Amino acid sequence: MYFANKFTSKMRITDYGYLDIRIYNPITEEEIINFMSPNYEAESLSGIWFLDNPENPFLKNKELEEEWDTFMKDHKESFEVGPLSFFAIEEFLLTYNDESLQTIRHSSSAIGHGMGGTVAWYVVDSYIEVEEADLERMNSDDARIN
Repeated sequence: MYFANKFTSKMRITDYGYLDIRIYNPITEEEIINFMSPNYEAESLSGIWFLDNPENPFLKNKELEEEWDTFMKDHKESFEVGPLSFFAIEEFLLTYNDESLQTIRHSSSAIGHGMGGTVAWYVVDSYIEVEEADLERMNSDDARIN
């Protein structure tokens, strides 16, 4: 089994760890993820992989979907051993050749993905921006729903 050589990377992967983030299009202000939930209809979103369901990503980009299907045929065994799924997804994304896209990797402790949370890879347009949550503002009385 071979995993990607980062020196031959085609697509950039940026990791945001467990930070609460907002992913958005700075031109249209369309949100792809607003700190918690993805907007599956966002124009700038091409696909999402979740580590807790790696074989079934959400894919809107036909070319990305075709390349993933080809990759899966050659790497099926990587998904039979849970921890290897992370590296197989990374390999695919790092070697996918479309410089108009970027990947944002985000870890989440959201209980909807089980007690340990999950990792998500958002494949978005290359000009998409990420901002960290303003936790002070989110925790203020003005931001709370009564």
